[in-house]
This record gives sequence, structure tokens and C-alpha cells, in this order.
Amino acid sequence: MRLHDPTIEGDDLIQMKRFNNWILDMGTGRLPAITLEGEDEATWITIPDDLLIPIVDDPIEAVERCILCSTNDDVDMINSHVLTKMSGEMHELLSADKICASTDNLEEMQIMYSCEFLNTLCFSGIPNHKLELKVGAPIILLRNINLQKGLCNATRLVVTQISRRVIEAVTITGTHVGEKNFNWKD
Repeated sequence: MRLHDPTIEGDDLIQMKRFNNWILDMGTGRLPAITLEGEDEATWITIPDDLLIPIVDDPIEAVERCILCSTNDDVDMINSHVLTKMSGEMHELLSADKICASTDNLEEMQIMYSCEFLNTLCFSGIPNHKLELKVGAPIILLRNINLQKGLCNATRLVVTQISRRVIEAVTITGTHVGEKNFNWKD
């Protein structure tokens, strides 16, 4: 997306194109693999030094751009760090943590799946039980909500307001940039 910015020129454009090609080659498996000492197969790739986080006391503080993370724990740690650097009030949003009353064998299910247990579960593609947000925080949708309004998986937004039952955000990517969106919390 950054390559389509007409204000980027010269060395910056060349550097972005190089990075773009490297990311595409990595994603498609076209980067040459290397074998580390003591291993039988070439399964590692070389990452250019300018893409690595420098070894310092606080590596997250040293980052100046997007970070690719291999685990959700790393993502949570970085998101928490970024939120603490932002001004404004932290809002703690909690998920629904009760079993539907119309569930068969409700009493058995409540014994097997207590609220405390449900609140500890973490799954890829589903937000954790506790979500912390601030107004001004960038967010990304995890699933398709309304394709006609551009609210689909990977749409980026910025939180503009958080109230007891509603989160308001403005779309910052795609064909609906600048549009306000609301998500009701039950």
C-alpha cells in the first residue's frame, strides 16, 4: 500500500520496493534456505540486518515500523507496550462469559465450563476475554462484518470513542476510508 503513495520518491521508493519484493519472496518460499550447523536440512532464511530489531535494553522501544510476530503472546506484549505510550484513559472491555441459558444440560455445562475457565481461553482469530483499548488506538478486524461497508477481515480502523455499550472507529484502509463505524457490546 505504501508503494502507491505518490509522495514517496528516490531512495525511499527503492528501499520500499526492495522490502516489498523480499516479503513477497519470503511468503512464497522463494528465498534461499540455509542449513545451520548440526542440522540436516536447509530450513532457515537470512533476514537483512535493517529489518532486525536491534539488541538493546528495550527492543520494543527501538522499533520504528510494523513488527511481524510469531506468537500471539508477542503481539499482546507489543500491543500493551504501545497502549501504555498513548495518552488517554485505558478502557477494559470484557467478553461474554456465560453459557447460553437455552443450552441442553445447562447445569452440567456450567459445572464443566465455569466463567473463570472460559475467561482463560485464548484462540487464534478470536479476541481474548479482556481487551484493553484507548481512543486513538489502531485496530484490525478479525472477521467479515459487513462487506458492503468495507468491514471485512484485515480492515484497519482507529478507535474514536468508547462508551459503555458502543465502540466507534474510523476506517483507515480500503475503499471506505474516513467512514465512522459502530460496534455494539452486549
